[in-house]
Amino acid sequence: MSGRQGDVFQEGGVVSSLSLQCGPTYDNRVVIPLTQAAIDLKPETWTKVTCFNLMAQHYIFGYPTPGMNCSDLVPASPLYNGGYLSGVSMAALAQTTAPL
Repeated sequence: MSGRQGDVFQEGGVVSSLSLQCGPTYDNRVVIPLTQAAIDLKPETWTKVTCFNLMAQHYIFGYPTPGMNCSDLVPASPLYNGGYLSGVSMAALAQTTAPL
């Protein structure tokens, strides 16, 4: 087994893209930009949200509203530090009858 060739690794590094499948087929995927500059070019798709001071910049897909269908939500929130993707927080979407 071998990895990327040296020139391809030098150009693209370890990761060249990140996507999340949000449905039954590959066509139901959401591409998560690898840089904050790239995600900022898509304000109709990604919403910048505020979190704790000095934490990475968080984004959510779209803008959730009360009564929104859970199947329209993307359960991932990319985080950017220094302009680059540094993590992705994930959420479990489920209907529950347990009291909060």
